[in-house]
Amino acid sequence: MGRLIWGLLAIALLWDGIWLMATGALRSGAATAISASAGQIEAADVRRTGFPLSFGLRAQDLTLKTADGLAEWTLPKVVFKAPGLMPHQPSLRATTGQTLRIAGETVMLDFDEMRADAAFAPSGDLTLETAGFFLTAPKATAASGWLASAEAVEANLRPGTSPETVDISAEVRALTLPAAALAALNGAVTPGTLVDRIGLKAQLTLSAPLDRHIGQTKPQITAVDLGELALRWGEMALAAQGQVTITAAGQPEGRLMLRATRWREMLDMAVAAGLVKAETAPTVAAMLTEMAQASGGESLDLPIDFRAGLMFVGPVPVGPAPYLQ
Repeated sequence: MGRLIWGLLAIALLWDGIWLMATGALRSGAATAISASAGQIEAADVRRTGFPLSFGLRAQDLTLKTADGLAEWTLPKVVFKAPGLMPHQPSLRATTGQTLRIAGETVMLDFDEMRADAAFAPSGDLTLETAGFFLTAPKATAASGWLASAEAVEANLRPGTSPETVDISAEVRALTLPAAALAALNGAVTPGTLVDRIGLKAQLTLSAPLDRHIGQTKPQITAVDLGELALRWGEMALAAQGQVTITAAGQPEGRLMLRATRWREMLDMAVAAGLVKAETAPTVAAMLTEMAQASGGESLDLPIDFRAGLMFVGPVPVGPAPYLQ
């Protein structure tokens, strides 16, 4: 019996030492990152947490800033934890009451839950296997008075068909837009304030795997296979699919097919919001009507081509292609 007690005591002391070393390394790494951020990361206090079941850190009043100082995000409390028996499956939790400042506008962010989870292969390379971000019942309230909310925001990453590919998905459900955004439509036909769903599904091809070497390999997107990019708002809907490769300059080359349902209402909204000039709207409507004849009139199928650094809608160039790197 005495040997058992001494054995258990030895195990407990050993685990204490492991926990202290692991959390000490985490805190030291956090301190180094804060010090090296040149003021872009600040925290009022960083402490060890989770003993004895997990290795963790708790940061109080964490502030993240952009280098130009135009955006600032303050989080009252953030907790990082890695289970003691599965440290390759860490998670991050943040409390509500966050503040976001962008270009002079201050926004309060509240929610039921904000968390991020990840799992790495238990190997020397620590290849990222899965990652997820979950935000339930978010509500953004601006100091200027506008309000936006959603039922949920979710994003996930999974392994693809090769070490250099990853499958990503994202979804925003039941998005309520600010009244000011709807007012900008100036009385155009609208399907209500609620955007039913925004969704994304795609496979990305990267120049290198997502593992512990990313600081040296710096993975870049080399191709995108878009399975779904969708928006459903009342009876209006947008959906896009297609494949593009990314050039060395970071611009896409390839084609996406866009389907717009109830496109006339979309055009009315674009005109009301100033995205399409009122004097050119009849010409645009006539062109789109002709293109929509093949799909029955209410739905419009448009090829969006990216080539030579430009973006084309049908045969018409509409501007430079976006940069994706």
